[in-house]
Amino acid sequence: LAAESLALSVEGRGLPLSVAALFVEDVPLGGSADLSVDLAGPTGGSGPRGRLSLSVPRLDLPEAGVEGLALTVTGSLAARRLDLTADLAGIGPQPGRATVSLPLVIGPGGAVDLPGSQPLAATLDWNGPVAALMALFPQDDHRLAGAVSVTIRADGPLSSPRLEGSLRLRDGAYENVEWGTLLRGLTIDALLIDGDTLDLTLGATDGETGRLEGGGRISALLSPSPVFALTLRLDNAMVIRRDDLRAAADLGLALTGTPQAGRLEGSLRSRGVELLPGDTPGGGVARLEVDEINRAVLGLAERESPPDSDPAAPRFGSGIALAITVDLPNRLFVRGMGVDTEWRGQATVGGTLAEPVIRGTLAVVRGGADVLGKPFVLERGDVDFRDGAITDPAL
Repeated sequence: LAAESLALSVEGRGLPLSVAALFVEDVPLGGSADLSVDLAGPTGGSGPRGRLSLSVPRLDLPEAGVEGLALTVTGSLAARRLDLTADLAGIGPQPGRATVSLPLVIGPGGAVDLPGSQPLAATLDWNGPVAALMALFPQDDHRLAGAVSVTIRADGPLSSPRLEGSLRLRDGAYENVEWGTLLRGLTIDALLIDGDTLDLTLGATDGETGRLEGGGRISALLSPSPVFALTLRLDNAMVIRRDDLRAAADLGLALTGTPQAGRLEGSLRSRGVELLPGDTPGGGVARLEVDEINRAVLGLAERESPPDSDPAAPRFGSGIALAITVDLPNRLFVRGMGVDTEWRGQATVGGTLAEPVIRGTLAVVRGGADVLGKPFVLERGDVDFRDGAITDPAL
């Protein structure tokens, strides 16, 4: 490295990726890499020229259970611009590709500058099974399948680039393991326009006769106050399939406004609900509260307590008002443990998304119960959510 020039050469073979844990603890990597960098020339004028190559013939992500990925990165530096191309194979039948071209100025003494006023050009393209992406970001209670295509483009000044892109899912399927929600024939179209507007369209069936449709627009996406105009509609959709609860419903919801001043309104009409308390799965993993003592005696550092939440900070959803009507026209069955009853009712959901307020009543239609082998007929029964809390109704 001289006052007005530099010469740099780096060669590495079989570099273990496990050392990345020293810098990124949450994403352990497995495999090894080969690296080559050559850079030489004047620091003034058009700047030095150089080439870069990185090869990871086998990349493993142990935490995600993903093995056998392959990454190659090639690049060149000329005329004060750095051009990079990266290919990632092993997450689908075709490798994903990303390219970027950005300004890079190496000045006297090796000082590096990225001029924000100079243009940026970047792309990202990938097509393959969405299950491969889900393997990179595993979710225990959510399963998603289908063919997805992702395209992203960025251009404009480096300091304020403009983003455009799209995500399309076809022949998709979704399952929520906890609630038994199933979607089949799932299609999703997400289109990013001018970097801050997202158009959404989705559709699916419940695997039977039910249908789901939704969509809308989110504007000012990157601002602290994005503007929502979204709708969701369910027609006779089976939304819950559990051993202890099954529910089908019609639903129409509209979300408008911002997180600070929004409104979620609509209606829900039951097409049939069956609650089977006797079939509730038992067991589960118990959570044990543990107090650690004598850590100092063992030479261990005291654990830092998590920071207390700011009581003045607004709760999530506190700015979104609710205005939802609920209609339960009969066919709400409670069965099991000697009970066989049918109910009907109506309710309204107000308040906010953070603190919903439910007011309404449930009334028995018919039914009875066996108590100690003796049958009883239920003649009258009401459940009144007069105080707005679903956990403390009047009986």
